[in-house]
Amino acid sequence: MRKRQSVGKVRNGLLAAWLVWSVAGCGERPAPPQDSLRQARDALAARQYQTAGIALKTYLQVQPQDAEARLLLAGALLESSDFVSAEKELRKALELGAPREKIGPLLARALIEQGEFKKLLQEVDAGRVSDPAVRAGVLANVGRAYLGIGEQALASEQFVAALKLQPALPEAMLGSVRILMANGELDAALNALNALLKGDGRMPEGLSLRAGMLRERGQLAEAAADYRQILQIKPDDINARANLVMVLIDRNQIPEAKQHVEELRKRSPFALASNYLHALLAYRDGRYQEAHKYAEIALTGDAKHVPALFLAAATDYQQQEYLRAEARLRQVLDSSPQHFAAQKLLMATYLRLGQPNRAAQVLPYVLRPGLEDDADLAALAGEVFLSNRDYRNADLFFSHAARLDPQSSDKKTALALARLREGKSEQALAELQQAAGSGQSVTASVLLVQELLRKGQHAQALQQARKMVDASPDRAESHYLLAAALHASGDAAAARVSLERCLQVDALYYPAVRTLASLDLARQQPKLAMSRFEAVLQKQPDHPQALVAVANLLRKQGAAPDAVLKRLERAANAAPNNVEVALEMAEAQQAFNAWVRLRDSIRGCISCGTFAGKRNAGHYLSTGARPELRFDEDNVHLQCERCNTYLHGNLIAYRIALLERIGADGVARLEGPWPVRKYRIDELRAIRDDYRGRVRAMRKADG
Repeated sequence: MRKRQSVGKVRNGLLAAWLVWSVAGCGERPAPPQDSLRQARDALAARQYQTAGIALKTYLQVQPQDAEARLLLAGALLESSDFVSAEKELRKALELGAPREKIGPLLARALIEQGEFKKLLQEVDAGRVSDPAVRAGVLANVGRAYLGIGEQALASEQFVAALKLQPALPEAMLGSVRILMANGELDAALNALNALLKGDGRMPEGLSLRAGMLRERGQLAEAAADYRQILQIKPDDINARANLVMVLIDRNQIPEAKQHVEELRKRSPFALASNYLHALLAYRDGRYQEAHKYAEIALTGDAKHVPALFLAAATDYQQQEYLRAEARLRQVLDSSPQHFAAQKLLMATYLRLGQPNRAAQVLPYVLRPGLEDDADLAALAGEVFLSNRDYRNADLFFSHAARLDPQSSDKKTALALARLREGKSEQALAELQQAAGSGQSVTASVLLVQELLRKGQHAQALQQARKMVDASPDRAESHYLLAAALHASGDAAAARVSLERCLQVDALYYPAVRTLASLDLARQQPKLAMSRFEAVLQKQPDHPQALVAVANLLRKQGAAPDAVLKRLERAANAAPNNVEVALEMAEAQQAFNAWVRLRDSIRGCISCGTFAGKRNAGHYLSTGARPELRFDEDNVHLQCERCNTYLHGNLIAYRIALLERIGADGVARLEGPWPVRKYRIDELRAIRDDYRGRVRAMRKADG
């Protein structure tokens, strides 16, 4: 028995060893390190820089202290345009004792390509290089560094000195072109560059320089041709391929751009450009999660890469991760304070975060001279003013945006909303009619129906609602608004039919479910009302509103407390807060709402003034939008069922009446920014007990 166990152990041990060997080397013995080094040298000789880089990295895993191999790797990385990685390898080689004379020229190139001009001038000394040809290359890069800091005269001296040592050195020959560019003589620079390239059309540095100039001039086809020529000479040139992709995107040649990105990822899967451009194309396709993933991967290579930072922020914004977007945009602006797109997106982000005051602080940086024709910017500025209750300026900017982009229904709708807030009801109505008439803005149509109902123009509201249904018969909201218009016109039976059709389109459209249930209860049909909520729960068992509604119906019918509690617990489980807090919140809200109904019992509906029908505690700013105001007495007033349910709170009329009731300062306080509020259990119990006590006292006083 022991012998069998021993044999089994041996077999298992051999099997484990075989598996490790197989996984590590696919069943073959690993090649000696010298083979990788030899392969790398052959690849470098053949200008296959990506292959050389892979072989050298393999070799350095075994021989990490080989300074010469790191120099070779740095050279391969430079030729592949991976300048950041090249600099890292050069500094490692220097630490390992590689001669500074060999490192200096390569480090100069790596630094110049990264725009690290001051660092180059501090660290690189051409005088320490003995080889004339090598020193010429260093001098040319020093000249570029001087150009980078605006010292044209010193730059010219370096270029002249380099040409004396090596008359045909491309970088030195291009020095005069770069000086002309620095002085703003772009036509002369392009002519000089064309002359140079006529003599040597296979000069990658010159082709790259010309391609950049052509891009600035908008000659994208010609720029693309130059980048393609560079890639014929240097297929591993990351910068050339990346720039070609950007040109192709600008020309909307997306299929070819995607092909080059895939080629980049094959040749340089870990390069910043490979991942950034993959993220950019994913963003263009609306694949925001994928775009965010690859933007973050790009940032692992360079955490301060502004384009990748901005792209990560844009993907966060699109996915409604506004706090994360803000943090990224702050990083962008720390590195590039004048980044217009980042400033613009930051302003929009603050609006989505419900922080209009902070959006207004960014606005002066965005409204720059020369941008007067930017319709989208004008509309965004209008939104900032609207959110800050500056309706006059909101009107001005939305008007400007609508003039610049007269075909945009959204901008007309925004203008109408500003004018409604400003009290220009008739002008707003005209804008809404125009926007809705185009058939492009659902929001305009919704606002138009609501405004017509508010003004008592029931026939016109009904006509517009019917148009909405004809245009969008598969849109539940259209049928719901038609029901509201029919009910306002006195046709309750037809309203009920429209509500039923609404649920045929979308069985989970809860406003229609809630309204029909209310009508059922008014007809003394609680079982039918209950069945409507249960139908929702059959399709979506954790629908919190339906669960709470069922719980309330069960409570009114005298059901056992356990049955009520069961539904409330399920509703609480669907919420982010824990069960106990959710239950306490429900009880506190119930007590508060009871007090509101009793307080306003001698008043009509705050929106329409009626005393008829069921009376609800209606929030001006909903608990979903502003949970911090759920127990604010100025924010909650008695509303009729029609305004609260059919008209989604009838907020325009609500606000007008609210201004009269609590004053402009009171409304401004409600609409202003509010800190996030989380209630403790003891707080909720105190609120519940307080309002229950108030209700008892008021009822006792009434006799």
